[in-house]
Amino acid sequence: MDNQKQVMIPRFALCAVLLFAICLGTAQSAVIRVSPTGSDSNNGSTWELAKKTIGAALYSARSFPGYEVWVAAGTYNETVTLKDGVKLYGGFKGTETAVCERNIQVNKTIIKGGGSLSGTITGRDRIGPTTEINGFTIISTGDYGIFCIGIHPTIANNIITGAVLGISCTYASPTIKNNVITGCGVGISCYEYSSPTITNNTILGCGNSGICGSYGPWAQIKNNIIAFNTAGINKSSGSNNPTIANNCVYGNKTNYIGLLAGETDIQQDPMLECATYGKFHIQSNSPCINKGDDSASSSILIDIDGGPRKLGEHVDIGADESDGTDWPAYVPTIIRVSPTGDDANDGSSWDKAKKTIQAAIDAASAVGGNVWVAKGTYNQDLTLRSNCYLYGGFTGTEAALAERDIQANETVIAGGHDAVTARCGCSGSIDGFTIRGLARSAIYCQSSSPYINNNTIVGGNSQAIDYGIYCACSSPSISNNRITWNGGFGIYCESSSNASIANNTITGSKHSAVFCKSSSSAEICHNTIVDCYGGINCEDSSPNIISNSISRCSSGINCNRSTPSIFNNCISACEDGISCSYSPSKITNNTVVGCGRYGIKVYDYDSRYLPTITNNIVVFNMEGVTCSGRPKLSHNCVYGNNIDYNGLPAGPTDICSDPMFCDKAGGDFHLLSTSPCIDAGDESATTAGCLDIDNEPRVQGAAVDIGADEFKFRYRNYNISSARKMADGEAVLLGDSAFGEVAVSVVFPDCIYVESTSRSSGIRVEGASAELNQKVILTGVVATNGNGERLVRAHNIARQEEKYPIMPLGMPNKTVGGSDIESGQRGVAGGVGLSNIGLLVRTWGKVIDVGEDFFLIKDGSMDAVLRVQCHPSQVAQKDAFISVTGIVSIIKDETGYHPMVLLTS
Repeated sequence: MDNQKQVMIPRFALCAVLLFAICLGTAQSAVIRVSPTGSDSNNGSTWELAKKTIGAALYSARSFPGYEVWVAAGTYNETVTLKDGVKLYGGFKGTETAVCERNIQVNKTIIKGGGSLSGTITGRDRIGPTTEINGFTIISTGDYGIFCIGIHPTIANNIITGAVLGISCTYASPTIKNNVITGCGVGISCYEYSSPTITNNTILGCGNSGICGSYGPWAQIKNNIIAFNTAGINKSSGSNNPTIANNCVYGNKTNYIGLLAGETDIQQDPMLECATYGKFHIQSNSPCINKGDDSASSSILIDIDGGPRKLGEHVDIGADESDGTDWPAYVPTIIRVSPTGDDANDGSSWDKAKKTIQAAIDAASAVGGNVWVAKGTYNQDLTLRSNCYLYGGFTGTEAALAERDIQANETVIAGGHDAVTARCGCSGSIDGFTIRGLARSAIYCQSSSPYINNNTIVGGNSQAIDYGIYCACSSPSISNNRITWNGGFGIYCESSSNASIANNTITGSKHSAVFCKSSSSAEICHNTIVDCYGGINCEDSSPNIISNSISRCSSGINCNRSTPSIFNNCISACEDGISCSYSPSKITNNTVVGCGRYGIKVYDYDSRYLPTITNNIVVFNMEGVTCSGRPKLSHNCVYGNNIDYNGLPAGPTDICSDPMFCDKAGGDFHLLSTSPCIDAGDESATTAGCLDIDNEPRVQGAAVDIGADEFKFRYRNYNISSARKMADGEAVLLGDSAFGEVAVSVVFPDCIYVESTSRSSGIRVEGASAELNQKVILTGVVATNGNGERLVRAHNIARQEEKYPIMPLGMPNKTVGGSDIESGQRGVAGGVGLSNIGLLVRTWGKVIDVGEDFFLIKDGSMDAVLRVQCHPSQVAQKDAFISVTGIVSIIKDETGYHPMVLLTS
């Protein structure tokens, strides 16, 4: 950053020199020009005689290696086939006489094309490194952005988006430099002995991998930002290691697969302008500044904006070279949609709303923005785009997203084959809609990673759909949706889909609520699944199945040839609870109740990879634990099944006792305080920071509890004196008459103080309120604040009808505070007598000093000076003789702990 600032003064002179050199280095006499206003009957020799299509210009240049094709700003809906030795440049206004005069950011030159199994830019055979495509925005509607097979062109200074594969290399070794690739399935793919040079690119938001390679030698990868993709750099088995150096690989779900980070790679936030909306410039404090390998970038003279490279000590990492600009917080464009709108409108206000959602999505995606959709029914299929976030639930008057009400303002998408499609790396969102699929899928995800939140997904027109949400090669975030009435699957993940599936309610699926297959590693957490044929089913996958509630399904959790982690789930009234075949599963802290056949069944597994069954409650099923071999059993509660163990003995630490649920008949499987499962589990089987099915911390007692529920705080009765000696975090109950009643002595705005009615001790209480002198019973945990004062952070307070007036105790200054309590409330420096911190007292003295919100008094008892803390309006006059009433507290400074009175009067 410092080096960057040092070059700011001479920067403009440096720019001029560099750009002049660029002009000299690229001047060409053989140029064919293209413009949206041209004609293919022209020869392209001047801008006035420009051709209309890029294809026509390349065809004219096909026999003349060394030609250049200059393309003016505009959108070209065509598939372009490169020609050997011809340089293809975009970014022209249509008046330039040299390549260096173009501005690729201002003069957006867009190529949009590519059907299935084709690329927007293609090239085959005998195309060498003198062939170049430079300065375009390439938007693919097909499988490839740029498709290279057996060719070696230079691909520079382009923005590529929307393809399954942004740049695809097969038997190809192109030079790929200074591009921004965003919202693709894979940014750059290298297959079949491809070995491209990949330098100074920025690759963001790809649904599968930033860079992926397989089958043979591949890639020199240097100076790239590879961030916020599902995988960063992915090397398949059988491939040689690429050369990796000076990359910023950050924020991907997995940064490196199949290889280690380069020694000079950094894994820090690149500090982009706004990655969420695809804004790729780096801020002036980016760790990527001056961190690139200069030798790798020696052939790169300009960055993605057309400005000069290497403005500092070294080249920057990524496609953008920082000139010290601090990019302001990005404010996304909002485009509105209403059934009464018109697609000719720009959507900038509700009065100017568009009529169709797709028109708004396309417009918002182009600039990076949000789409707000007013209530109504929209009979259309949608294709989500990257850099576009789609929200329903508006009345059509709101000025802020928080004002919408998705329940009151139902916004319906009624589609056809696939009502909503997200493909080719789409990382946008859909939030707040009712989506009615009519055929295959309500939402179809292919090589994408959208956010799918707060929607109701249901079959339409009395027709159950095959998939609520379908994912292939995708990593969407699917949360807080209600998915019902599906002919097949609620959520279906295949082909290495790594979805996050959380807090959804799934009912009525005729197959499985959630199905994972073919190396899919989903996170399936905190979902409620009811009345489905199957709950959670996985084949050849390794999902984490955590804290789900599954009931009234044929199978709760069924795993085949998989390696799942099954933690904290509550499964009840299913035919089978948990069933695993050929699966070395970890089955931990689940509660399985009332299943018609098996509670937990494990069979057909390799004896080298034994399943582990630990800390589970398996009760009141037909069979408890059934196994054809000897899995590892420990600390389970297996009880009340027709057959507790079938095919194996009980684990040596298993217990056979009623777990004592709160309401078994009513389906409440939380533990009562008398449950034998409390503190009876194997803590080594739970991970640090693990939560139970209620999202509450595990291990709240001496050990982890058995089952999905960790019993809440076990409050122990104490009097105040004893509570002040407890360790921080100890759960206490104060006010039980058997241990000493307590009453409120003072009420402050941020806390209260309570005292025992015996007047022996008092304590501060935060998080509760009550009336002065009211008797209370309260529960909470003991804590210590920064001044060393013990307190109770209240969980609950019960206010008694009876009151008990607390009168202040008189004492001289020297005894205010008192001495330390062993292993409890500390005293004050030079404290005399018993600790009285927390008591209501009256003391007196002469005011010797005053401050804004305190004053100091001294009564002549030894050298004691007492601080009285108060509201500024209560500060006493200096030299006045006064008495004060308040709570004894403590204050810490650099010299130690000192007494303080919190003034009440």
